[in-house]
Amino acid sequence: MNYVVYTDLDGTLLDHDSYSYQAALPALARLVDLDIPVVPVTSKTRAELEPLCTELKLQTPFIVENGAAVFLPKNYAVETEEQQSEAGVELSSCGCYWVKAFAPSMPYWLQLIEQLQQLQPNTFVAMHSMSVAEMVELTSLSTVAAERALTREYSDPLHWFGNDEQLQQLSDYCAQQDVQVVKGGRFVHLLKDTDKGMALRWLNDYLSEFMQQADLESIALGDGENDLSMLRQADIAVQVRSPVHEFPELEKTALYRTERFGPEGWAEAITKILNSSAKQSYS
Repeated sequence: MNYVVYTDLDGTLLDHDSYSYQAALPALARLVDLDIPVVPVTSKTRAELEPLCTELKLQTPFIVENGAAVFLPKNYAVETEEQQSEAGVELSSCGCYWVKAFAPSMPYWLQLIEQLQQLQPNTFVAMHSMSVAEMVELTSLSTVAAERALTREYSDPLHWFGNDEQLQQLSDYCAQQDVQVVKGGRFVHLLKDTDKGMALRWLNDYLSEFMQQADLESIALGDGENDLSMLRQADIAVQVRSPVHEFPELEKTALYRTERFGPEGWAEAITKILNSSAKQSYS
């Protein structure tokens, strides 16, 4: 069986509070030994992911800002622009990556945020308007990591402190603009024409068709509501237990819910799946 692993980061591969991935390293090493690609799928930015992928020795594609764009290292995606054109694949070149972008770029989001601030004043702070110090206080990230988190290309998450009724009003307005409002672990995310599931589906098809990896079985791991679209698209879905909220509701046959939290739960699930000889209903 040819597997590819799609994983959320915060609260899943990374501990919710410490951002540590140490507990997941043995299972991650096993995947590497088996030549199973591990694809981060996250609300994080490219600037955040690049050093993390280097730390984890991942040279695979990654999906940023809740499915907004797929970044494929050029030494991983071997197609030339001519080959991509012949195959009907539209990728843009960005340094050492080929990029498939689904979401609008920042000017669109800045205009929408201005409208939302008029609709719901004093209920949120958009990430683009935060200082590095404010980001550090809110997330416990280091100064360098906070700077990277603020380097956004396709989205502008909201630090929400309004009530549920106000959030519903904001969601209703966004729906009129074809924008989806999704709660993440720390932020409210605004999505247009994309989500983690759409990006997973595109990348899995790309890996199958254009990199000659047939019959790919997708494993997706996540802990939050913004992971549900990815979990629904995957052949095997893993909901990693969270210390801060219950499992989001998900109906799926091939579903495993971990007993442990964060990276320990991640390792628990990967170990169980790899030890299983065939896809089955997990309980």
